[in-house]
Amino acid sequence: SPTATTAPTSSVVPAERPTVPTPTVTSAPTATAKPTATPMPWWAEQLLGYSVQGQPIKSNRIGTGPRWFVVLGAIHGGHECNTFGLVEALIQRLRRPASEREPALIPDDVTLYMVPVVNPDGCTMDTRTNARGVDLNRNWRTDDWIADANGPFGVIAGSGGPYPLSEPETLAISQWLLTLQEQSPSSLVRIISYHSAVPNTGLVQPAYDLNGQPESLSSAMAELYAAVADYRYSVDWVGNYDTTGEFIHWVGLNGFVAIDVELPDREPADTIPFGWPTNHIETNLAALLAILE
Repeated sequence: SPTATTAPTSSVVPAERPTVPTPTVTSAPTATAKPTATPMPWWAEQLLGYSVQGQPIKSNRIGTGPRWFVVLGAIHGGHECNTFGLVEALIQRLRRPASEREPALIPDDVTLYMVPVVNPDGCTMDTRTNARGVDLNRNWRTDDWIADANGPFGVIAGSGGPYPLSEPETLAISQWLLTLQEQSPSSLVRIISYHSAVPNTGLVQPAYDLNGQPESLSSAMAELYAAVADYRYSVDWVGNYDTTGEFIHWVGLNGFVAIDVELPDREPADTIPFGWPTNHIETNLAALLAILE
């Protein structure tokens, strides 16, 4: 929370005041209340950085509690930009503070940071990569990072970037997350990163360590999310290609509790996917609230 600051002392010497008779005090003066720090607002926006093409990457903070959570959308552009719409819709649902008539949706002890789009250029250009042709989910500093990374279209030269965190988008997010981790009251930050759309069952995968083993708290969070959303839970990636230098591995190596969530289709966030009773927004709002609780 911001702290109150002492007003600067004036360097101007005032003119000498004329001598006046001292008034007789007939009653004790009323005590002046001490100034207090301004309370942190319920909702605030923060600029984290810029994309290759200069588009802003922003976080929306909701709540002021000591348990910190982060939600990320659209680290991939192209068809995965339905996660951009999903996170924006979740922000609109969640940013309402408590009132006399309705309680806030998120618990009082939670602070939720939501980044609708990590890869704004990819969403603008309708490409999986950023504006330099780098797959932002292959550009993280991990033990398995490689420059010529694999993806749904095979190995693409340079898609992992010239070096880890070479891109302004991944660098901005990594620096911001590590700062949050340092500032968190519990030194623990929980992260949900949205993707789409493999497999069509939906998928929730926990963060994993140097040996490819899932982090235990991440596994518990992934299992809960999958159960509420009725998505598939898997310790391992289920696609038909290998992943390297990916975000969910970087967070596991850096002490975060985190999960990847794959939506079951590429349709807009208000679409009801085949086999589900509710649209992407309602399904994932229920799972997110379960995690926050």
